[in-house]
Parts: sequence; C-alpha cells; structure tokens
Amino acid sequence: MMESLPKGVAEMLDRDAIRDVVYRFARAVDRRDFNALRDVYWPDAVDEHGAFNGPVSEFFDWVDERTRGWDRTVHYISQISVDLKGDEAGAETYYMCVQKKPKPEGGWFDELVGGRYVDKMTKRDGEWRIQHRINVFEWFRHFPDSFDFKNSPFGKAQLGGHKPHDPLYSLIGKFLT
Repeated sequence: MMESLPKGVAEMLDRDAIRDVVYRFARAVDRRDFNALRDVYWPDAVDEHGAFNGPVSEFFDWVDERTRGWDRTVHYISQISVDLKGDEAGAETYYMCVQKKPKPEGGWFDELVGGRYVDKMTKRDGEWRIQHRINVFEWFRHFPDSFDFKNSPFGKAQLGGHKPHDPLYSLIGKFLT
C-alpha cells in the first residue's frame, strides 16, 4: 500500500509510526505493561540505558526488577526528530521522567530525570520498531520527599497505577494494541 502513495505522504506516515513507537514505549514503562514494551523493540534489538547495556531480552527483566518497588513513573515526551533512509530511521526524542521511588530507610522520594532517546529504528514487514537505543542522560534531580495526595488541593484524586489497575485498562483497554 505504501508503494502506491506519493513519497511525501508515505514519509509522513512513517514518521507518525515512529513517533507512535516512542509514545508506546513511555506508556509501557509507566504502566509496567511488559507485553506492550516487547512490541516496541525488535527481538534482536539492543538498549544502552545507562545502568543497563545489552540485548532487549535482558532489558525487559532489568526494567521489571528495577521498577517493581516504585510507586509510579511518568514520562513526558517532547520533540521527536526523525530522519528517514528507506526502511531505516534515526530518531532523537527529548524526554523528562518523574519517578516516585522508595527510600532505603522507608518513605518515598521523587526523582526527576531529563534526557534524550537516540534510536535507530528499522521497518520490517511494514512495521517500525526500535533496533538500537541509547538513553542519553542530560540531568537529574532527587527531591528528599514525595507528594501526598491525601493532603492535596485536588481532593479525592484518581491516581495512576500499573497494569491492570490503571484506569487505562478498565476504560479503554479494548482499544489498545
């Protein structure tokens, strides 16, 4: 089908599909949805994530173990630059991530991380996925404490959670791919 489209239209669709891969990565990590996380990488992909560098088959277990005790994590994706060369592409994505993590002595602290995902993407059988990712850290900040929604001005707030408890899965789960 893509062959029958004008080149500019096909490139727009490819760029949109690549951006969708990045957005789905953020959702998958934030919701701890490991089936969705596997769908954004090719099985032979590599991830260089700072404390982890290796094949994605091991990366998934590392993310699971590392984030298991975290109360929440939220990725904010900003600009995504995409450079296409046939069935390969380079993508640079700026992100910010807020994480609520346990203190060793009890209680919680917040961590704010900013950086860029530098991705080599490949298209196979019409589908784009990550082939190689380098997580480039630009800055971070640890806060000594964390928020407490019980004492917030928002009242009884609906808090996000991990799969399957997040409202994403109960309200619109049937639409997720």
